[in-house]
Amino acid sequence: MKKIFFLLAGLLLAAASHAQVQDKNGTTGNLAWAFSAVDSTLTISGNDTMPNYASLYEQPWYSVNTVIKAVVVAEGVTTVGNSAFLGCTELASVSLPEGLTTVGNSAFLGCTELASVSLPEGLTTIGNYAFYNCPKLASVSFSEGLTTIGIQAFAACTKLTEVSLPEGVKAIGQSAFQECTELASVSFPGSLTTINDLFQGCTALEEVQLSKGIKAIGENAFRFCANLASVSLPNSIETIGESAFYNCTKLDSVSLPEGVKAIGNEAFSGCSGLASVSIPGSVETFGTRAFYNCTGLTSVSISEGVTAIGNEAFSGCTKLAEVSIPSSLTSFGNYPFNYCTAISKVVNHSSTPQVSCPFWPDEIKIKLYVPFGAIKSYQEADYWGDRDFDLRIIPSDEYVAALLDSIAARDAALALCQAASGGDNSGLLTLIEALEADTMRLYNQAQALQGQNTTLTQSNAELVGDTVRLYGALTTCQAASGGDNSGLLTLIEALKADTVRLYNQAQALQGQNTTLTQSNAELVGDTVRLYDALALCQMASGGDNSGLLALIDALKADTAKLSDTIAARNAAAAELNVEIAELLRQLEACDDDKPTAVTTAELLPLKLYPTVVDEQLTVDNEQWDIIANSEEQSGKQAQDIAIYNMSGAPVATYPITGRQTTINLPQLPGGTYVVRVGRYVGKFVKR
Repeated sequence: MKKIFFLLAGLLLAAASHAQVQDKNGTTGNLAWAFSAVDSTLTISGNDTMPNYASLYEQPWYSVNTVIKAVVVAEGVTTVGNSAFLGCTELASVSLPEGLTTVGNSAFLGCTELASVSLPEGLTTIGNYAFYNCPKLASVSFSEGLTTIGIQAFAACTKLTEVSLPEGVKAIGQSAFQECTELASVSFPGSLTTINDLFQGCTALEEVQLSKGIKAIGENAFRFCANLASVSLPNSIETIGESAFYNCTKLDSVSLPEGVKAIGNEAFSGCSGLASVSIPGSVETFGTRAFYNCTGLTSVSISEGVTAIGNEAFSGCTKLAEVSIPSSLTSFGNYPFNYCTAISKVVNHSSTPQVSCPFWPDEIKIKLYVPFGAIKSYQEADYWGDRDFDLRIIPSDEYVAALLDSIAARDAALALCQAASGGDNSGLLTLIEALEADTMRLYNQAQALQGQNTTLTQSNAELVGDTVRLYGALTTCQAASGGDNSGLLTLIEALKADTVRLYNQAQALQGQNTTLTQSNAELVGDTVRLYDALALCQMASGGDNSGLLALIDALKADTAKLSDTIAARNAAAAELNVEIAELLRQLEACDDDKPTAVTTAELLPLKLYPTVVDEQLTVDNEQWDIIANSEEQSGKQAQDIAIYNMSGAPVATYPITGRQTTINLPQLPGGTYVVRVGRYVGKFVKR
């Protein structure tokens, strides 16, 4: 740079020596040159290369250097020598011939009036500083054959607005277009494999197109390109260098292709316009502060295959709300999500907690989703277990299958309960057995959903056993009463009411719109009603209290347990509600052949009766026109009734025959099924 400064300073001295200008001519090497004072044109002719000049003082036409307005290099001349037109401050027009192969170093440096240049086909090399500091150069036409552009070849060409490089360019020197402050668009060929520090400070650059074949974006390549909004990265990219897009504040999206192996330190640091980032699984090196202070970033997805991320990789991303971590990622750098205070959801696919927890400060409230069966591991792990995470389960195939099995089993038990609750003693036995099995199943399922592997505890087993003992006492009571069943029937009615509550609660857990009226006080009240009924039985039995008093004592002792147990059951019910809603979103929205995802808000209830089916099911809905219109617009057949099993597989399709359509189902195996007509969804149990 010092050399350039002194060269430019010499121009001022040269200007003073050119008071009178006359025609001049001479030779340079094997070429001839002639200057016409009439139109200030310098013509160079011959059939050879032009010599290189160490400085402007060695130019044969130095005496007229500052008054040359046009240069014509005639056909036959194959090179423009180093510093050939350095300092020609009045030069506005250049004509270069076909067959020219090289423009030398500093050839047009400091030509402050040069506005355009057309580089001929066949030109292979543009030297270092060739057009440096040509502030009016607005247009450069590059032709086929060009392979090399030198260091700072077009740097500080502040009027240059567009660069389109031809296929065949293989090397571009450092800072070739640095400080081209009006450059807005750049297109690179696939023949170029590496982009070095080329565009630093190109503050007007908005769009960059990179052709397939480019493998590396070097350090500082687009540093401080404040208006760069769009970058298209080809699949051939393997390396993004340090500070490559540093402080590109308007860059709002970048798609990192599969195949990228390295993201350098601070590669995208300060890119405050970025909204989302997906890190491909091919990344092997993830630099320090790679996305530091990207204050507009809201979601980050790290793909399977990435094993580590760098120190403070996403630190300071204050709007980052959602992060997805693959199971392959085993190591976090120091504070990778430091001060990401908006994070609310993290999906961690690793069944084994990583050795450190990357989220700080600790006060951030985060819903942490982990694989099925891994909750306990995270609760007990160092760092992870010390945080107050809202732990949840990722709805994997394994988890959905387990949930489906549990729902199907509960549906079958509830159907049995309904059929058995007619009020007579024979049905009561069946009812109690179903209640016993269902209680154990609900408890074990809730435990499994919390990631625990425990069976029914003794205290809960005793509660279930009380139901069995109650039935035994009732049988004895009936025999002792001599047929007076007045107290017994009261007790049976209480049990029937409890059965209905259990059924309604289970329906709510399955995502139905049944309103629960049960409260802790009412459940305790049920026990009191049982006491009253037993007292009537006692009176009817003629005073034989031996078995009855023991049962009453046991029920009194369990009353306190009921109050505590119902709170735990309600918590499990809330968890089930969330998980089953997630399941319905996966299973109950179906297109032509298979279920597809749909939000709960898009589904509407479908009227079905009866809900427990022997052979016939009736589908009733008042809004067929709405279904037909909406589905017709999307090109689907809305007039079909589709039935799916609880694995999401289609099992039957029936046409709609009217507002009420009755379907014969004798061939359908027993189980639970989902019915769908457009956005309307319902469910039934086939015996």
